[in-house]
This record gives sequence, structure tokens and C-alpha cells, in this order.
Amino acid sequence: MKKLAVILILLTLFLANIAFCEDAKKPNIYENKLFGFKFVVPEKWRLHGEEKFNKKYSCAIVDYGLPLTWSDKENQEIENAVIVVAYMRPDITNIDELVSFEKRRIKQILVSMEEVSEEKRTAFLVITKINGLEYKTQSSFIYKNNCGYIISFTATHGTYDKNLSLYHEFLNGVELFEPEMKYTVLKKE
Repeated sequence: MKKLAVILILLTLFLANIAFCEDAKKPNIYENKLFGFKFVVPEKWRLHGEEKFNKKYSCAIVDYGLPLTWSDKENQEIENAVIVVAYMRPDITNIDELVSFEKRRIKQILVSMEEVSEEKRTAFLVITKINGLEYKTQSSFIYKNNCGYIISFTATHGTYDKNLSLYHEFLNGVELFEPEMKYTVLKKE
């Protein structure tokens, strides 16, 4: 009888351990149903900010920091960022208006903005300057389901090339779907 009890306890512990390991392997998924996007959050990325719905600007924002990367140029470890912004506004009804909106939004810090080749998306290499420091950003623009999406990777000049492939891998996994928030785009007259 004792032997059977020990076997049952060991079996229970074994099955509980398997269940725990399966849960630990599940990817961390970020989803914003209001604006219709989701993605797998890579391991070791840190959430820095999230706004599921900003009523004033009619947008959603989520911002992640990548693991620290050593930069010989800056002579220190740098945390790069990936930001996803979704807009649903009457002044953004196509990809060109989304790009123009972003240019106006960042004009105070913008050094240059040139289009780069990216499959299935409009993308720009953006150089900005904040407090005397230059940053390099690749921004991908998508307009779908009455929603404008800007997915960006920002780094220093010394870390940009080191993490760009991680950004592309992340970007290819972003899923866009029909937003729960229904919005009728007003036509300009």
C-alpha cells in the first residue's frame, strides 16, 4: 500500500512538472484588439510603456527595450527600442497621410528621412537628434483596415547594425487584423 502511495505521489509530481514546463514554453503574446495588432514578445525584451487607447490622439502605443548591446562607438552598453504605434484618425486615410503625419510629428528632431527597400511595406531610415545625440531608426508604415501602423526600431549608430536583424525578425511576425474599434473614416471635401 505504501509503495502504491509513493508511486502515485511521484506520478502526480511528474505530471505537474510537465504541465509547468509546457506553460513556461508558451510565448508571451502582446495583443491590442481595439487597434487590431498582435505579436510575440521576444525573450528578454522589456516593456517600457503601453497605452492601449489614447483618446486624445486616437492611437495605441507599445514600447519595448531590447537587451543591452555593447557599442564600441559609444563605448558603453546601449538599450535599443522597438515601438509599435497604431493610429485611427480622420486625417490619416492612406499610407501617404500616415507618412506625412509622422514627419510633422517628429520635425523638431528630424535630421533626415529617406525611403528604404522593404518587402510589402513602406519604410524609411530616419536620423533624429535629441539633446545633441543622433539616433538611427527604421520605421515601417502600413495602412490597413482604416488604421495606420508605424513599427519602428531605434538605435545608436554603434548598435543599429547589430540589432537590425532582430527587428526584421520581429517585424515579420507582427499580425494585423480587423480592429474591434469601429471607425468610419471621414472623407475630405
